[in-house]
Amino acid sequence: MKSFKLNRKIRKVEREWQGLEVEQGAIIDSETGRVLKRGLSMGKYAVLFLFGQKYMRDNIVTHRHPGEATSFSFADMRTAIFSGASRMRVACDTCVYQMGMPELSAVTAREEFKKRQSLFKKMKKEYKGAGFPTSLTLALIRLFIRLIIHGKKAVRQRRSERIRALEEFWRRFALETPGFEFRKLKAR
Repeated sequence: MKSFKLNRKIRKVEREWQGLEVEQGAIIDSETGRVLKRGLSMGKYAVLFLFGQKYMRDNIVTHRHPGEATSFSFADMRTAIFSGASRMRVACDTCVYQMGMPELSAVTAREEFKKRQSLFKKMKKEYKGAGFPTSLTLALIRLFIRLIIHGKKAVRQRRSERIRALEEFWRRFALETPGFEFRKLKAR
């Protein structure tokens, strides 16, 4: 299937989720654009693909992060690398993030991810100053404290700084890791 037709089918699925306040997901066949499996929403911050690992290999995994543009989580990338997905996508209200993956065997994928974990740790330390959350609980506590002390405007400003830091983090990760390609696309 031509690339633009495949992307049109993927965007059609992602548009179904616009405006929803819960995370949604789908595994899409990278050759036909057919939805192979839909994820079960586990609330605002998680989607579960029951027995989805076997469908992910060499296919496209896309999911929605509710609200403003937030890039991949570490769990997103871990899932994508270990499953052998060809692409991981995150659809937000304003944009779509996409990470192309190198073709790796399951064993190689695990080895490569272990190598990258040290890169993750190193980069997380560097980005910590930009408000990069080390855990969801810690991020929510910081957000709550900022809201009490500084009000809504400061919280929105800090969130946009964190979003930019995340984007930069994944851009840099893709540059420093052979075979990965990070892209930020406008939502249509």
